[in-house]
Amino acid sequence: MSITETMVQQLGINRLKKSQYDSAPSSEINPNELYLEDPEFNGNKLLMTDVNGEIVETDLSVSDIPPLGPTVITLSNDNTITLADNTCFRGASVTAFTITPPSTSIYPFCSEIDFTSGSTATTITYTGSTILWDANSDDLVNDVFVPVANKKYTLMFWYNGTDYCGTAVGL
Repeated sequence: MSITETMVQQLGINRLKKSQYDSAPSSEINPNELYLEDPEFNGNKLLMTDVNGEIVETDLSVSDIPPLGPTVITLSNDNTITLADNTCFRGASVTAFTITPPSTSIYPFCSEIDFTSGSTATTITYTGSTILWDANSDDLVNDVFVPVANKKYTLMFWYNGTDYCGTAVGL
């Protein structure tokens, strides 16, 4: 049986060989977590629950489980960003970048861009399908987001089943 992220969640129990527990630096042992000494544990199993709440052992390692949080990508100047689901693009002071929605429809979809527009306003080029901007977004010009100088922005994007949409908040 193949266990997927949607079928199981990792429990707050860490199974260790006695030698692993005994030799672990105290800084790596969290007093708020439960540790079980298991003489049969080979060091590669994760203890998880299945869809029925039953505890199961797997031969998965931590690296086999997809991350639960977003993928974070660091922006640099002149980046071309193809928006991706569950992805956050972050940059400090960015002078220019291009935003392209995905070429295929993804529902549900959520993506984020965080950046700072410096003393010269950041230039954004839009390619691909049109992004429909929320009318309550900051700094819209003719229904399109255009950053101004000296402002930090968070841009959120989603797919509503028909169009890619965005909202901009500037601080």
